[in-house]
Amino acid sequence: MPLVEAITAAILLTAAPAALVLWRSLHGAGPRAGDAAGLTLAAGTGAAGAGAAGAGAARTGAVVNSLRGDGAAARAGLAVGDAVEAVNGRPVAGPAAADAALARAGAGPVTMRVRRAGRTLVVRLVPTPH
Repeated sequence: MPLVEAITAAILLTAAPAALVLWRSLHGAGPRAGDAAGLTLAAGTGAAGAGAAGAGAARTGAVVNSLRGDGAAARAGLAVGDAVEAVNGRPVAGPAAADAALARAGAGPVTMRVRRAGRTLVVRLVPTPH
């Protein structure tokens, strides 16, 4: 494994959101819209574990995978494991659709409908560049 890839892999193992942004920039992917909101998303298929979404809850769309402690998503009350169902009133089919919806919103306020522990929550956040 070349040195740059080994260092990148070691950084990624820390699960720091900043490392994900670095990895994307090194590999030409660039930052995602979710970076400005302070969150990363994963595909939300299958059944949830006992995490924030609740045991046995069906997951669809995108699931909050990580939060930046000082990010807009954390300040708005989102939690790791929340299943994102809609962004600005539009249903999302997965992480790419959620990122696209966040990108369309730009720096403006974003309303996200999420499922947590069998309940639907609506949160409002304002993405901030970092």
